[in-house]
Amino acid sequence: MFLSPEEKAVGKENFHAAIGSKATRRDLLKKSIKAEVASGNGLGSMYFGYGDSVAEPVRVGVIGTGDEGSVLLGAINPKYIAVKAIADIRPYNVWRAFNGDLSSDAAHAARPGLMSVYGWKTEDEAKKNVKVYGPYQDLIANAKADGIEAIVIALPLHLHAPVAIAAMKAGLHVLTEKLMGHTVHECKEMARVSEQTNLLLATGHQRHYNILYDAAVDLIRRGVMGDLHSIRAQWHRGNLPGNDSWQMPMPKTVKPDDPQANVLDEKLKKYMAALEQAKAGNTKSVADWEKKVAQARAQLEDAVVDAKKFGYVDLDVKDDSGKVVYRRPAFEELLRWRLWDRTGAGLMAELGSHQLDAAGIFIHAMHKAHNPKAEKPHPLNVAAAGNRPLFPPDRDVEDHVYCVIEFPSPDYDPKDPSLQRQIAAVLVGAEENRRPVCIDQRQRFRRIRRNRLRHPGHACLGNREGRDAV
Repeated sequence: MFLSPEEKAVGKENFHAAIGSKATRRDLLKKSIKAEVASGNGLGSMYFGYGDSVAEPVRVGVIGTGDEGSVLLGAINPKYIAVKAIADIRPYNVWRAFNGDLSSDAAHAARPGLMSVYGWKTEDEAKKNVKVYGPYQDLIANAKADGIEAIVIALPLHLHAPVAIAAMKAGLHVLTEKLMGHTVHECKEMARVSEQTNLLLATGHQRHYNILYDAAVDLIRRGVMGDLHSIRAQWHRGNLPGNDSWQMPMPKTVKPDDPQANVLDEKLKKYMAALEQAKAGNTKSVADWEKKVAQARAQLEDAVVDAKKFGYVDLDVKDDSGKVVYRRPAFEELLRWRLWDRTGAGLMAELGSHQLDAAGIFIHAMHKAHNPKAEKPHPLNVAAAGNRPLFPPDRDVEDHVYCVIEFPSPDYDPKDPSLQRQIAAVLVGAEENRRPVCIDQRQRFRRIRRNRLRHPGHACLGNREGRDAV
């Protein structure tokens, strides 16, 4: 948008008139932000009105300490949360939960590990404070004895519902990673159990509690932005065959013919050589390389996991003639669960759901600007298409997914013939790579659904049941 200096000045004046005195707000923010940044704990607690600390942190158990679970551990503020136990069936995930991810500086910043978060000097000291379980059932069974009040679930999507329900029936509050559940009926059952047990059930979306998004919601409610008529959201992962963050390398013994079968062995060999070189030079980097070697060895230890014992299955992917074109062992489904419909739900679940969640709270804010008692509106129509032009048949999920979701505007009246003028449209796109996509007879769209929702509240994007419902 190109605005003249005069238009920009008018916009600033309108903004300050809507949210209060420019000087007062600036001074308040500067004082609060300075204090929170100095504490090293971020701005969230200040922004949402929490005190500096609580009398007693919430005692939690974390179930699933893989890529995302370790990110959640790294984001913990010890003033509010005390991790009393973790559960994961993979040795590598348990190691990272305590030591952090040393594969890169960025990875370590996101996953610093419990030792760093709580200031424990050794893994032994950490394990005196945090119990370690394998199967999630063991953590839930011992939760009360361990003093646990709530659990955090960061497991593959198909496990969210059974674990959450088991936890609530055991008397535990639940925070589960998004999506809430794998199917619509699972989400409903989770909600029913929460009501029956009178326990909290929350779903964590990255954007939902982001202070920047909440600030935008405030501006919309105040009418600063006017009514919303269209929202466009996109997420480009930039992945290509052979370079896919959802297709992590496995121990060679699990699948010797996997294209990445030698990656972990080569990495360990590289790290050990670097460690020997550091020792020979008597450099300060010896300790760093020792930890990297330990992490590489922990990753190879995953080979001992019997994935079938925990419900994961082998799969032969066949072409139209019945020829097997890809063989997937059970461990691969455990490790690369995001790629398969049975355990995950693809791009709209993992990426597009964040954008759709943000669009939903923005549209709700617009409705509340007109009516403070307005309930969150549900979609009226959904049109979606997805295809897989880039990746081979080593997955179920699509490369590209595009959705158009129509929401009612505040003055929506289903009996009014001018219905189309009362719609707020949301376009959500998720792509593996920003390569142009040409639609022709050689590319078969795997799923296209469009239908007016008779029961809008039952719609759920990102899972098989939800796709069939819209």
